[in-house]
Amino acid sequence: MGVSSFVTLKGLLRPVRFNFEKQKGNGKLETGEYTRRLAMLEWMKEHQGLLLIGAGVIFAVGVINLVRVCIEKMLLLAENDD
Repeated sequence: MGVSSFVTLKGLLRPVRFNFEKQKGNGKLETGEYTRRLAMLEWMKEHQGLLLIGAGVIFAVGVINLVRVCIEKMLLLAENDD
Protein backbone atom coordinates (compact mmCIF):
# COMPACT_ATOMS: atom_id res chain seq x y z
CA MET A 1 0.00 0.00 0.00
CA GLY A 2 1.55 3.28 -1.08
CA VAL A 3 1.86 6.48 0.87
CA SER A 4 -0.43 8.33 -1.54
CA SER A 5 -3.43 6.25 -0.45
CA PHE A 6 -3.04 7.67 3.05
CA VAL A 7 -2.44 11.23 1.94
CA THR A 8 -5.87 12.47 0.95
CA LEU A 9 -7.92 15.36 2.23
CA LYS A 10 -9.91 12.87 4.31
CA GLY A 11 -6.65 11.43 5.60
CA LEU A 12 -5.60 14.82 6.88
CA LEU A 13 -8.75 15.01 9.01
CA ARG A 14 -7.90 11.75 10.78
CA PRO A 15 -6.08 11.66 14.13
CA VAL A 16 -2.76 13.45 14.32
CA ARG A 17 -0.67 10.25 13.94
CA PHE A 18 -1.32 7.21 11.80
CA ASN A 19 0.68 4.20 10.67
CA PHE A 20 1.89 3.59 7.14
CA GLU A 21 3.47 0.83 5.12
CA LYS A 22 5.65 1.73 2.16
CA GLN A 23 7.53 -0.40 -0.36
CA LYS A 24 11.17 0.68 -0.46
CA GLY A 25 13.34 0.57 -3.56
CA ASN A 26 15.13 -2.59 -2.41
CA GLY A 27 11.85 -4.51 -2.10
CA LYS A 28 11.65 -4.33 1.70
CA LEU A 29 8.47 -3.13 3.37
CA GLU A 30 9.01 -0.07 5.54
CA THR A 31 6.56 0.65 8.35
CA GLY A 32 6.37 3.68 10.55
CA GLU A 33 4.26 6.51 11.83
CA TYR A 34 3.29 9.70 10.01
CA THR A 35 2.23 12.97 11.54
CA ARG A 36 -0.32 15.15 9.82
CA ARG A 37 2.42 17.63 8.88
CA LEU A 38 4.54 14.98 7.18
CA ALA A 39 1.50 13.68 5.34
CA MET A 40 0.74 17.17 4.04
CA LEU A 41 4.35 17.65 2.91
CA GLU A 42 4.24 14.33 1.07
CA TRP A 43 0.97 15.33 -0.64
CA MET A 44 2.48 18.67 -1.66
CA LYS A 45 5.52 16.92 -3.18
CA GLU A 46 3.29 14.60 -5.20
CA HIS A 47 1.01 17.40 -6.44
CA GLN A 48 3.57 20.15 -6.98
CA GLY A 49 2.39 20.92 -10.53
CA LEU A 50 -1.21 21.37 -9.40
CA LEU A 51 -0.12 23.71 -6.62
CA LEU A 52 1.96 25.78 -9.07
CA ILE A 53 -0.99 26.10 -11.44
CA GLY A 54 -3.20 27.23 -8.55
CA ALA A 55 -0.63 29.79 -7.42
CA GLY A 56 -0.30 31.05 -11.00
CA VAL A 57 -4.05 31.50 -11.33
CA ILE A 58 -4.25 33.40 -8.03
CA PHE A 59 -1.33 35.62 -9.11
CA ALA A 60 -2.91 36.29 -12.53
CA VAL A 61 -6.26 37.24 -10.98
CA GLY A 62 -4.46 39.63 -8.63
CA VAL A 63 -2.57 41.30 -11.49
CA ILE A 64 -5.74 41.62 -13.57
CA ASN A 65 -7.55 43.17 -10.61
CA LEU A 66 -4.68 45.62 -10.03
CA VAL A 67 -4.70 46.69 -13.70
CA ARG A 68 -8.49 47.12 -13.60
CA VAL A 69 -8.28 49.36 -10.52
CA CYS A 70 -5.50 51.46 -12.10
CA ILE A 71 -7.53 51.96 -15.28
CA GLU A 72 -10.60 52.97 -13.25
CA LYS A 73 -8.51 55.51 -11.30
CA MET A 74 -7.08 56.96 -14.52
CA LEU A 75 -10.57 57.28 -16.00
CA LEU A 76 -11.82 59.03 -12.86
CA LEU A 77 -8.89 61.45 -12.98
CA ALA A 78 -9.56 62.12 -16.67
CA GLU A 79 -13.24 62.89 -15.93
CA ASN A 80 -12.32 65.30 -13.11
CA ASP A 81 -9.92 67.25 -15.35
CA ASP A 82 -12.79 68.47 -17.57
